[in-house]
Amino acid sequence: ARLVHHGRSRSRDRDRLEQRFQREAHEQAEAVIRPFADHLAVFEVLQRVFHTVSEIDEATFGRILDPLSRRPGLRGFTWAPLILAADRGEFERLVKKRWGETFTITEFDREGNMVPREQQDRYLPVQFQLPLEGRRLAHGVDLYSLPKRRALIDRAIEEGSPQSSGLVPSVATPNADANVVLFYAPVYRTGRIPMLREERRNTIAGMLTAAVDVGELLDVTMASSRSD
Repeated sequence: ARLVHHGRSRSRDRDRLEQRFQREAHEQAEAVIRPFADHLAVFEVLQRVFHTVSEIDEATFGRILDPLSRRPGLRGFTWAPLILAADRGEFERLVKKRWGETFTITEFDREGNMVPREQQDRYLPVQFQLPLEGRRLAHGVDLYSLPKRRALIDRAIEEGSPQSSGLVPSVATPNADANVVLFYAPVYRTGRIPMLREERRNTIAGMLTAAVDVGELLDVTMASSRSD
């Protein structure tokens, strides 16, 4: 009888330990997932805010996003307008007034150097970027030229909702380690998200992106979890 009682006691202890382990694992998983969900929720709000802006210029871009660029884990934001092939020359001429005569729509070659983008039907070149300090500037980089991004960008445009990538290199360092998650939010000329998919394709104004540093976000999250 004593052996039976001892066995039952050990079984209950095992059950309690297993339940505790499952509970702590679940809490840690929630602690990791919650910050990503928070960033996505903020990004969805930003998408609506940008639809209320009649013209997205550098001052407006900075005024809206600069306070948010200091959130833990956020690497930065970019704005890339949709430019059709027929409008490329005029776009480059206008943007050179801000970024200098060397500005052109670019892509990265195999060595990671910026080179002029070959002729395309349309482009999504980075026009504005935050923060500017301490970052390799990505101005002019066509988001469509980056590996494995076109399908994700087109899905965001067609569905009208923010989309997130898996782990990828940042826009400005395509040959570096994959350590960020990118969020893409389409903005339309209609001032709202069109109801029909065809209308969404035809009225896209540009793409707002945010880069989240996964390592930094997890470090902050786990440190906060341990202190609670």
